[in-house]
Amino acid sequence: MIFFIFCLLGNLELVRTLIKSSNIDINQLNADIQSPLGLAILYNHDDVSKYLLSRENIRIQLTDLKMAMQMNNYEMVKLLIEKDRNCLRVRSSTHGDMIIHIYMRKNFNNLVCLETLLSFISDNELLTYLSESSLAYGDNLLHIAGKI
Repeated sequence: MIFFIFCLLGNLELVRTLIKSSNIDINQLNADIQSPLGLAILYNHDDVSKYLLSRENIRIQLTDLKMAMQMNNYEMVKLLIEKDRNCLRVRSSTHGDMIIHIYMRKNFNNLVCLETLLSFISDNELLTYLSESSLAYGDNLLHIAGKI
């Protein structure tokens, strides 16, 4: 779809024009299960990413947050979580891991990103969040951290 190409190329004006002039589903995923937002994040088009995040009907996908983490784009990680705090608790449809499980398993080896993620968890929820188990592997974050 042409909308994906404009997001991938970072053409903000054409992204705006398409959204305003047609019934574009800004949450549609492509064949590689990437969202337009995820593509903009992948190719470091923060202006397009921020514009998409400004849209009321945008849905944050787990892959969007994962992409921002892999790109070490902490500002985008923060913006994604601020837009939808529930994205921290969304579980992968493949293996039942939350983003924090994925982060720890992949050992992205970046404490700034980990601190950014955890800064959105209240002190009251932190132990519960860290204790939540992976649905597929059965281990929690404290177990994963012990293995690293």
